[in-house]
Amino acid sequence: SNSTNPLVQNIVDYIGYSDAAMTKAAAVIKEREEQTEKLARLIPEGAIIGLYHEMSGEAPAGHYARWLFERGHRVALPWFADRNSAMCFRDWADPYDDHGLEVGPFGMLQPAIEAEEVTPKVVFAALIGFTAAGNASAIDE
Repeated sequence: SNSTNPLVQNIVDYIGYSDAAMTKAAAVIKEREEQTEKLARLIPEGAIIGLYHEMSGEAPAGHYARWLFERGHRVALPWFADRNSAMCFRDWADPYDDHGLEVGPFGMLQPAIEAEEVTPKVVFAALIGFTAAGNASAIDE
């Protein structure tokens, strides 16, 4: 039943129960599940996936990391030795826990140096929009 789905429950808690609300919530969930399955079919089986550890205001990559991990993918995060070094990716052993991550030279969480260096087959990256003047544009502007 839809009433046991956490997303449906959140919607109902926010807007109140009604048949229309339940129908809308079910439609939203169905669309999200269909989009998720389309994405899953694009990712090669067993592929190592490169992601980023989200910072304030960024898309919640941790949700994607856990979803991919649950489907048998290894997940990797960018890693920098220092501010002048090239970026590589290192294995994020457990996207359910930040244990084993440390603050890197740019202030972002990254795997510890002991984590295995890997080469992702697929990389998900946060994108930034720009104004006509060339300035970075925040999503909420």
